[in-house]
Amino acid sequence: MYAEINPILPNTSELVLGLISFLLLFAFLYKKVFPSINRVLQDRADTIKSDLERAEAAREEARQLLADYREQLKGARDEARQVVEEAKQAAESMRKELVVKAEREAHQVLERAEQEISAQRDRAFNSLRREVGELAVEVAGKIVGDSLDKDRHLRLVDDYIDELNGSEGGAGGSG
Repeated sequence: MYAEINPILPNTSELVLGLISFLLLFAFLYKKVFPSINRVLQDRADTIKSDLERAEAAREEARQLLADYREQLKGARDEARQVVEEAKQAAESMRKELVVKAEREAHQVLERAEQEISAQRDRAFNSLRREVGELAVEVAGKIVGDSLDKDRHLRLVDDYIDELNGSEGGAGGSG
């Protein structure tokens, strides 16, 4: 008797043997392979999670650094503005000092010039006085015809000139 073979349904013995083989293979995979795969997948998930956390921390740190740098830049700009302002004030102060110093020096130069002019005027007046005295003595000697005592006559002329100066000074004139 020949049993007819069904092409769709396998033999029962093959089916049982295949089921047992599958269950053994599944048990082996469940005990040995799946835990390794789960561990690898979990490690991979942990790595990705830690990478994301580090990336987020790095992004937050970068955001904070950017804020700090902007604050420092603002501070540096303010400081630079302050330095420029101080430099302008220092330059203005120095300019004022130089103007005051130049005015003081100009005043001193004028005073020295006035003193020099006064001294030269006095020297010229004294020299003229001496010459006038000598000429007066010569003229008086020629008029009198005798040689007079030169020192005595010079003294007389000086006294007379001093008397004239005194009367001019009293009248508001200057020598």
